[in-house]
Amino acid sequence: MNGIISSLAASIMQPLRQSMWRGGRVVMLVLTAVAFMIVALGFAVAAVWSWLGSLYGPTTAAWVLAASFVLLATVALAIASGLRGSGQLRPVANRQVDGLATLGDGPSARQTDLVATCSELASLAAGMAARNRLKPWELVSLAVLTGFLLARRNGRSKSS
Repeated sequence: MNGIISSLAASIMQPLRQSMWRGGRVVMLVLTAVAFMIVALGFAVAAVWSWLGSLYGPTTAAWVLAASFVLLATVALAIASGLRGSGQLRPVANRQVDGLATLGDGPSARQTDLVATCSELASLAAGMAARNRLKPWELVSLAVLTGFLLARRNGRSKSS
């Protein structure tokens, strides 16, 4: 029985490892691209400041850039409050996660809902990977084992 479980675990873990490796590479590439964009934005701000400094002087250039960033931040905040007021950002419903009830309007509720959604998507992806890679008898034994473990965890199993 132990050999079946170990082979089942090995056949499940291999596609998960490959999927996590691909996901990690994608995340690293996105973070690298974001870092380069931030560096490019810094050089663009320096170039604009240098150009404005040559036209109007360094103090005026600094004031113009500061006012531009304040204007951009104000526009972004106005758009965000407009989206919130129009109902496009829906409040998160009350949710029970690991025995902790969260209120639907706080930042922790949004974070909990995001974590729950991400874990559901990860479970779905793992299940699809397992379905594609496993043999039918391995899938059935995995389903039986999972059902048994979940029943014991929830206290519904009377046998010990």
